[in-house]
Amino acid sequence: MVRENKFITDIRVNVILAIISSIAILIYKKEITFAIAFTVSIVFILFQGQYRKALNFASAFVILFILSILMAGKSGLATLWLFTTIARHLLIPLSFLQGISERSIGELLEVCHRLHLPKSFGVSAIVLMRFFPTIKYELNTIRGALKFRGIGISLFSTLFHLPKNFYLTLIPLLIRTVRISDEITAAALTRGIDLDRDIVSFSEVKWTNKNTVCLIVFSVLISSLKIIEIKWGWQF
Repeated sequence: MVRENKFITDIRVNVILAIISSIAILIYKKEITFAIAFTVSIVFILFQGQYRKALNFASAFVILFILSILMAGKSGLATLWLFTTIARHLLIPLSFLQGISERSIGELLEVCHRLHLPKSFGVSAIVLMRFFPTIKYELNTIRGALKFRGIGISLFSTLFHLPKNFYLTLIPLLIRTVRISDEITAAALTRGIDLDRDIVSFSEVKWTNKNTVCLIVFSVLISSLKIIEIKWGWQF
């Protein structure tokens, strides 16, 4: 896979930072702490030159934040408020994991091998990461077919006939999901998930000093936010 001339972190850096941030969001209490932690994760994406992805994550965070504010204190929307809040917080570890699915399969398998993870785990994780983009593609295809037949052309039409649109979308998606699961099983077998052999990768996986500095800096930033929150506190 050809890469642009920019710094791309080792996959292990992404995974470690995702784990640290996942633990951090469980102990953060103030919303401003979450906002600063998310800003740190956006800086991590920008650091790798992924400007469009940084914009997408920032837009999702702002939209979820606005929705949670609008639904706060309304008893009928308590469950939806909780969902938007959790989804907003989960964007922090997910932003550290972004880009992993775009790495070559050989590189992903080599990293799992160096982390002494079972080969079945690595192959299963890779197949799973390929599953979600496929489902998105199938969903867009189904929606396109429905619009071609005059169903769900506009937002008003979709909301007005929401049960019908949901039914006509869900059933074909479930059928395609069953077929995709068969394809995933075949792909896993093709990758040698049932063979007890060492993995040979043609992709170079090398830990550099930049990866060390990047891991230390962002780990300290994420971890220190809780210390600052406890020692000085926030107003929000």
